[in-house]
Amino acid sequence: MFEFKKIANISLFLLVLFFLFIVLVNLFCYSFIFADDTELYCNSFKELFISPSNGLFISSILCKFFAVFIPLHLNIHPSYFKSNYFCYIESFTILLFIFIWNSLLFRNKRLNLLYHISFLFLLSILFLFIEQQPFLLLFTYEGFFRMLLPSFLFVVLFTLLLINIEKKTFIIYLGIYIISFLCSISNEFVSVSTFIGFLIYFLLSFKKLKCNRDFILYMLLILISFLGIFILCKTGAFTRKSTSAIDINYIKSLFEQILPFSKSYFNYVILDHILFYGLLILQSFLLLIRYGNYKDVQETIKFIICFIIGALIFFYMLIGLGKTHYFEGQYWVVHYDLHVMFNIILCAFNLSLLSLLLKYKLISDLVIGFLFSILTVYFGFNIYDYYSNLRNEMKQWRVEIYKNEKAIRLANINNKIIILDEALYKNDYNWGLYYSPKDKEKNKLYPKSTYIIFLNQFEKENKINQCFMFSSKESFENAYRDNGGIFSEEELLEPDFNKLKDKNFILKSQ
Repeated sequence: MFEFKKIANISLFLLVLFFLFIVLVNLFCYSFIFADDTELYCNSFKELFISPSNGLFISSILCKFFAVFIPLHLNIHPSYFKSNYFCYIESFTILLFIFIWNSLLFRNKRLNLLYHISFLFLLSILFLFIEQQPFLLLFTYEGFFRMLLPSFLFVVLFTLLLINIEKKTFIIYLGIYIISFLCSISNEFVSVSTFIGFLIYFLLSFKKLKCNRDFILYMLLILISFLGIFILCKTGAFTRKSTSAIDINYIKSLFEQILPFSKSYFNYVILDHILFYGLLILQSFLLLIRYGNYKDVQETIKFIICFIIGALIFFYMLIGLGKTHYFEGQYWVVHYDLHVMFNIILCAFNLSLLSLLLKYKLISDLVIGFLFSILTVYFGFNIYDYYSNLRNEMKQWRVEIYKNEKAIRLANINNKIIILDEALYKNDYNWGLYYSPKDKEKNKLYPKSTYIIFLNQFEKENKINQCFMFSSKESFENAYRDNGGIFSEEELLEPDFNKLKDKNFILKSQ
């Protein structure tokens, strides 16, 4: 009977996974190269590891690998690879993360119905968070690998640290070292939060650790984390958004910004996450009242406090960057990407405490299962509508990019000025098509764009070297037609970017 129940649970979980995988693939299959993707360049295997984009090695290597290296060596269009191949890789990666995220709640429990419910709940929560920045986080390599992946890595590190409280093995120690280093070089937020978190934990636990082998573990973790920060400093990751030289005027300006920055900090870093903070405080309070002398309770809460302090310190360090150009008059603490990451991490902390509440039966599985079910259904309707519209928007946008890229290639073959549809201006994520992000005047001739430079990596004989301009939709269509081009209804129904690599296809009149 027990074996049958176990097999039934595993079978149900695999069925759920398969269904979710198909749904995610269907969402990502309309991806294509745009925004930050157009700034990725790589002509050889060696270039994967040098001159990291944004000063971040992990995201740079993975972005270049999938956006340029693989498509280049498979001789396929990078947008075709993204929609036909990477959609499977991304879907698998997200489900793997949910599996790890969910393991925080089930460290002390077996696979059961609550596991399936919480898995769906966490997937819905993730996509609810991502609604703040869906295009960049889900449909560009940079967003996925530079923002989401580091938060995934941190959750893995936090999970290993909690396992290490009760079960200390060489494999776990090794895993903690490796993931700590990866976190430290993944991005600025996770790097600083990890280093400061370990440092504070070490200081708080110094008396307890100095006669324990854990002393060496955490000393090494501090050194590893510091090494990661040092590497990011050397690559310029921490200063890539800085616009001011560090001098007396810069220091003076920091003091002048303390009050307005603190107000912005309070609104976006404290108030916007108040629900998660409140849940952390409530759960910690319940655990400390009854089981405050238990090691797993003490250590889990201590880790959470240390890492939250690390994150809060990082957010306040953003005063050094001044105001962001993304939101007029606002400081960098408002940046959506950072808050998506912080929400993921705060959610992981809450899951770890909830796991202890379930372990010590301070709350029942039935209550949590019912609550998660209600929230999943409630979030589900919102997510379905939101991402259905997002998918349709991506589908239409993909057609427009396809049409304009075909027009670019046709005009270039005929040695004519490239005319692009000015409607592309309406989408701020098309900055790769501009000469520069703010230089997009109508009927002005430009020599190049990052999108064209990106495409030329894949061209050996037909490099795009003609100047271009943005004009009215009518001018775009007339220029394309004058060059002998026609868009068939069937062609635009399911655009195949890979055909754009074929000169004969571009030249065909119908």
